[in-house]
Formats: sequence, structure tokens, C-alpha cells
Amino acid sequence: MRDYIHGLLFVLLTGCFLPAQARAHEWDGFDKATVAFLQNHCVRCHGEDSQKGKFRLDDLGTDFSNPLLAEKWSEVRFRINAAEMPPPEEPQPTADELGSVVEAISRKISQGAAARMARRGPVAHYRLSRQEYAHTVHDLLGVVFDVEAPGAFNEDPRWHGFDRIGAML
Repeated sequence: MRDYIHGLLFVLLTGCFLPAQARAHEWDGFDKATVAFLQNHCVRCHGEDSQKGKFRLDDLGTDFSNPLLAEKWSEVRFRINAAEMPPPEEPQPTADELGSVVEAISRKISQGAAARMARRGPVAHYRLSRQEYAHTVHDLLGVVFDVEAPGAFNEDPRWHGFDRIGAML
């Protein structure tokens, strides 16, 4: 009987603490101070039980290379910077705590943006077509420049009937 009670007590206690541990692991990318700040000042109103403003923070992932998650974290950063969060009726953190949390979120957003840029393919550089060049010279200098004159410019390559494809120019 005693083992049964200890087992039941173990299950109840781990069941009570497991959700908090699961939420904490969602924020693996942050340091302990940032996680503590989010748990102390944000989760009560934006957690599992309550989602004020239809925003839930406790299960928000930290894959900042995902643009949707980065946008949500950017909103969190904005609300903290604007002194909207935590609201005035809640316990207020110190200015140093606010600054370090905003810095941590900003750093992660920047790292995510760099990761997204690294995954992009090569960017095709674009130059003006001959006609665009002639119009630009006329607009800027008022000079009519004949780009069709022999030897003036290379001919614009055409691809499927188009002459303004950046990869072809």
C-alpha cells in the first residue's frame, strides 16, 4: 500500500510539473534569465489557461528561421519596447531585465533572418535593357540616345519572347 501511495504521489507530482517543463523546453534557444522573465511576466496572461489578446506565448517555438515565428517574436519585442507588456497592473520588471530580454529576442530574430538569407538561392543581377537605358538617359539628361545604332550596345537577349529577364541580362 505504501508503494502504491508513493507511486501515485510521484505520478501526481510529475504530472503537475511536466507541463511547465514542456513549456520551458520550447524556449531552448534563450538563456535562463530570458526564460525566467517570460515565465514570470508573460505566461500567466498568455499561457495555456489564458490567452489574452488571442496570443499564446508558452508554446511559441524558437525556430527563428521560420518567418512566421520570427514575426510573432517581433510582436512580443514590440509590445515590451512600447511598455505595453507587462501591463501596468502587473508586477513590473526592472529596466535592466527588460533590456536584456529585448536584446535576447532581437539577437534571435537577427540570427533567424541570417539563416533565412543563407538558404536563399543565388540572386540574378539585373541591368537595364537597351530601351530602358534610352528612356533613362532621356529622362535624366533630355538627350535622345539611339540604342539601336550599330555598335552602340549589345543586343538584349530574348527568352520566350521577353527581353527583361534578369537572369538573361
